[in-house]
Amino acid sequence: MKPRVFAKRDIKKVRLGKGLSQGRLAELAGVSRQYLCDVENRKRNVGPILATKISEILGKPYQELFFVQDIDSRKTLIDNCKG
Repeated sequence: MKPRVFAKRDIKKVRLGKGLSQGRLAELAGVSRQYLCDVENRKRNVGPILATKISEILGKPYQELFFVQDIDSRKTLIDNCKG
């Protein structure tokens, strides 16, 4: 299974610090405002191209704004903790 890329909790803070509305960042990134809202609230994952584009627009390194969740690794970790 492919890893999923999610926004960290502070992406909204960075966006606001740059003086960008959700609508403006969405426009610059080429997505809808609702899609960006879902990304900021971690309801949607993003691909590496969009994550890189958002990072560049906000002037922050990719790793500061996004994290990768490898579903297979997480499942293995959970299974190991059970027993």
